[in-house]
Amino acid sequence: MSDSGRLFGVRALVCGGANGIGEAISRTLARHDARVLAADHPETDIAGRYRDVPGVTGLPLGLGSPDSAATRTAADKLDGLDVVIICTNLQPQKPQDDAAAYADASKQRLAQLNQFFDAALPLLQKSPGGRFIVLGQLRSAFAKGAEELFAR
Repeated sequence: MSDSGRLFGVRALVCGGANGIGEAISRTLARHDARVLAADHPETDIAGRYRDVPGVTGLPLGLGSPDSAATRTAADKLDGLDVVIICTNLQPQKPQDDAAAYADASKQRLAQLNQFFDAALPLLQKSPGGRFIVLGQLRSAFAKGAEELFAR
């Protein structure tokens, strides 16, 4: 039995889609006929990465936009959303030397993600199969000063 077309009509937003697991997910969804908007930071050249990939549009847009433009842009480009896949770090990209500064930066990052979820939820509720899939990672165990964070 062929899997071709089994995701036909599914509209997916993949955040962190420029490389790694996010890129693999974006390409796999498109190979199974989903319509995919892969979003990532502008410096990743995500639009160029997917220029010749059928079914995937690369959008240079990060999760941290204060007006949650990623979700609205995705919904507009795909005419709605069925699934949002987050493939990004849940904590700051760069470890901080100071444990308190790292904790503050982590809180800000989680607040950005919360803002994103708040914006995406009403769009997903319009879909009969709307889903969030979060593949983010917490990196505090490998961060500078992590032993201080765990000692508290």
